[in-house]
Amino acid sequence: MRGLDRTTEHRLRIPVPELTERILDGSAAATILEGNGLRACKPYVSQREYDRLERVALVPYGGEGRLYGLLVIASSPFLATSSTVLDVAFSAIARPVSAILLENREARLQGARDRAILDESELQAMAGETPAPERGRAVLLRFDIDTLVERIGAGVEDLDRYRIRQDVLRVIAVMVSEVITVGTSAAGKVILIVASDEALNPAMVLQQISLKLSELFDEIESPPDLNATIRPVDHESESVDEALSELL
Repeated sequence: MRGLDRTTEHRLRIPVPELTERILDGSAAATILEGNGLRACKPYVSQREYDRLERVALVPYGGEGRLYGLLVIASSPFLATSSTVLDVAFSAIARPVSAILLENREARLQGARDRAILDESELQAMAGETPAPERGRAVLLRFDIDTLVERIGAGVEDLDRYRIRQDVLRVIAVMVSEVITVGTSAAGKVILIVASDEALNPAMVLQQISLKLSELFDEIESPPDLNATIRPVDHESESVDEALSELL
């Protein structure tokens, strides 16, 4: 996103059914909102951004009734052009852009399989299949992100806390190395399972997560103290799933 404030970045999550009904009817390459039509944007932008809107172009990219991406143009000299000219211009680029987005989407989905965020039952199954390495060590980390979620959403009452939480979890899942499994307990705690032949410093892992969160979320003014519980696993006397049961 470019040129939008932070509140709008969090709010701009338009449900796919609404998008499909509004802009994937095949009648035009772009949907132009102006006048009273701009009211449809109000739930998804900040009040400041809404007050600045005069004309908005919604340009969907996809195929066979599926939406791969949406270009939202809220401020541009290009919007002063007639709707007919806009439609011709967007039609010319729709096919190549849709193909690129589909390719990128498939690549992201393929890579995300190794960075899934597991629930408690999936964590238990994973731990049962994960031996403590004879070299290096296995370590479990548990910490809470509820305070972070509230800090990010502070001052905006209707900001969806669940979506903020998922954003934070995705940041953690993407940044940690492939030898770290990320999940959540039934109580909502974040659980990391580190099992590697290389000796990873758990304090360093937590520090890197904290730094990255403060970089990506403007509302977090300084790297947060995750106050994690660190549970080493002794490969000679216990299993990873035994240690995990203590943290769930």
